[in-house]
Amino acid sequence: MPDKIIVDLGCGRRKYPNSIGIDRIKLKSVDIIADLNKSIPLKSDSVDVFVSFHCIQHLNDFIFVVEEIHRVVKPNGVVKIKLPYFNCFDAFTDPTHKHFFTERAFDYFTDEIYFNYYSKTKFKIVKKKLNLNPHLRNNILSLFLPQKILKAIFDVYNEIEFELVVIK
Repeated sequence: MPDKIIVDLGCGRRKYPNSIGIDRIKLKSVDIIADLNKSIPLKSDSVDVFVSFHCIQHLNDFIFVVEEIHRVVKPNGVVKIKLPYFNCFDAFTDPTHKHFFTERAFDYFTDEIYFNYYSKTKFKIVKKKLNLNPHLRNNILSLFLPQKILKAIFDVYNEIEFELVVIK
């Protein structure tokens, strides 16, 4: 069986292991230079695993990018995405961030929400996970407060990650 094709969108200097790195700036780790606001320069249904860590919030059109990801990933392929959580200072500190993300960011690309008509692109959401701000991981509060209270406190979680499966 051939190796899986793994693509890292917006890889920057830290490319996902054994992946094809795509970014808009030529760095040692970048295999394909592309303006990701225009397209993902890959054939349809050509990718087994697609990762994008802290890239999508910089792009102009969230729906377009998700549709492009869906286009290039094979049916039942896996998509792993990490984004800044909307309730984190860093989400708003970076002036290049154009979108802000909650736990429901990909619900519109499933059949489980009424407002799913913005795109015909569909995924199954396998995982949603909030990651604690690394500056607070050792904070005693995180050991004793329930997650509902922690979520209400600004800057406790700095990242949200999703794992999706492509439905075609």
